[in-house]
Amino acid sequence: MKSAAGIGTLLEDGIGDTVRVSLTEDPEFEIPVARALVDRYNHRTGHAPVKDLPGISMNAEGHILLNTGKPFPFHPFEYTRRHTTEVLNIGHHQVPRVIADYSKVEKLTAASFFAVGYNYHVPTDKWNLSDQACDFIYTGSRAIDFEIPGTLGIIMDALAWSALSEVEQMYPLFTPEEFVAAEKRSARASTDLGGLLLDGFGDGVMIAANGEVSPQKLNSLSFNILQAARTRISKTEYISCPSCGRTLFDLQETTAKIRSRTDHLKGLKIGIMGCIVNGPGEMADADYGYVGSGPGKITLYKGK
Repeated sequence: MKSAAGIGTLLEDGIGDTVRVSLTEDPEFEIPVARALVDRYNHRTGHAPVKDLPGISMNAEGHILLNTGKPFPFHPFEYTRRHTTEVLNIGHHQVPRVIADYSKVEKLTAASFFAVGYNYHVPTDKWNLSDQACDFIYTGSRAIDFEIPGTLGIIMDALAWSALSEVEQMYPLFTPEEFVAAEKRSARASTDLGGLLLDGFGDGVMIAANGEVSPQKLNSLSFNILQAARTRISKTEYISCPSCGRTLFDLQETTAKIRSRTDHLKGLKIGIMGCIVNGPGEMADADYGYVGSGPGKITLYKGK
């Protein structure tokens, strides 16, 4: 996930003649991931030329300007989230939102939402939410005939939405043509997504279902992309080095043990490094570090 967001962003910008994927597994498992990242560029030849950006300059305050004197719409050299106006719980200072695509699910029940973080508890008649509960569910042309959690929004095709008598927590999805012609409106506005998020673009994520991938996997994928881009943290973050000849313990086994004891610590960053050569540097922004410092010996770090 991190390789697709990080390396993929550079490749999308035309940067990079070689690829090295670093995984916490045996080196031979890194090759298929690297190949998958570069295979998408085998058929990119022959596309329409990409227009040059207008000339830019930097003033004395370090602000980037177009040659017209107007501010550049985004900063190409550092992360700055694009400014947007908050609508509902989307945009401005809000974390990016996740939309689950249920438009291909044949029958929608309360149990259907368990896969995307909502568990309906029958005895207490209450919904329990996980840390990776999606924010909106897209249902296509179908309405929901049961009570939904107060934190969840339902997005429907505009034509189906316009026929509803009650639209609380229900929002329409317009095509541009439908929005212009509509009489009834509502107040809402891995490599591809990761690249945009890392450039500061995007107040939400929706990965359309094709019928072959379960809602649970798509929901998990959406949250993992946001986690990899560091724009919305929903679980423990692990920073681990690849195995090499300097590693002083079984990296895969140790990582699995540490994950099993700490994966409930939402938002914490834990570095797991095989040696002291690169370890402390690679885990510089971690909250805790576990580093092999000698044969049969590890050193624990705390507080970056």
